[in-house]
Amino acid sequence: MTKFAFYALAIVAVLAVAIWEAYPRHAYRFKLTIAAEVDGEIRSASSVIEITSQKQPQFVADVPPYSTKVEAEAVYLDLGNGRNVVATLGFGPVGINFRLASLVPKHFDVEPTEVWSTLAYTDDERVLSGADIPTLVTFADVNDPDSGRVVKPEDFSRVFGEDVRFAGAKIQMTRNPVTNGIENDLPMLVTHQEYMSKLYSHPKYFRPIYIIFVRNI
Repeated sequence: MTKFAFYALAIVAVLAVAIWEAYPRHAYRFKLTIAAEVDGEIRSASSVIEITSQKQPQFVADVPPYSTKVEAEAVYLDLGNGRNVVATLGFGPVGINFRLASLVPKHFDVEPTEVWSTLAYTDDERVLSGADIPTLVTFADVNDPDSGRVVKPEDFSRVFGEDVRFAGAKIQMTRNPVTNGIENDLPMLVTHQEYMSKLYSHPKYFRPIYIIFVRNI
């Protein structure tokens, strides 16, 4: 290696360290769990979600101090007898509100920038309720995205039968790897990915948009 190449690598290394110190990147993971009581038995399913935050330069006033990336999959719960419920990655009546990154700061009462330093290595958990429960949907045919409909927690018995009721949702801090493989339960995410990716949200009607089932942005 020539002296020039050595000095160039050294400068690059110094700059990389300086950038890291000026704009640090932190990530934490939490497990989202939903449960239902089916014929007196509790069934549950979970998905591990990762939130990454990185400080960014604010050359323009409208640029937020931190950029946020969400890597996640929806939660698929098999209720038996061909019935299913999916906790999407969206919130609200039709799943078009995206605020996964706010769940942990809100329920653990910490600033978003403090989650990594205070909670990342714990296994503390919190119960979700009301508007903080993700939008729940069910599919009559897991191969057909247009067969989906929203199901409110209080409507489980009406939609799925008297033997089924919603039993709750919670989040728990974890260091487990991010969940993947939901396409095994929802084949439509493979066969209809292009169609679902091109759908536009609607403020009043549920649309099976791809990013409410899989996110990596």
